[in-house]
Amino acid sequence: DGALAGNISTVSGPTYHTCDVSFSDAEETSSGVWHWQGPAEEADSDGNLCEIDFTATSGALRIESQNCRYYCGARGWFDSDYTRVR
Repeated sequence: DGALAGNISTVSGPTYHTCDVSFSDAEETSSGVWHWQGPAEEADSDGNLCEIDFTATSGALRIESQNCRYYCGARGWFDSDYTRVR
């Protein structure tokens, strides 16, 4: 059906802060771009939902997020370009 599902687990920086988010039903919004919005029960203190955009680029997957601190430790992040490890 074109939906994207998966899990993002990262360990960031020299302090080893982590992020962990599972998602399903990320909808394709345009060719090579999927959008996922987190559930209401995981909104931040201002009521903002986590939103993640996944963009397929040449040889990589770009992940950009907003309001996703719920899923991360103090200095964790997962916004980045990810390439396949061989």
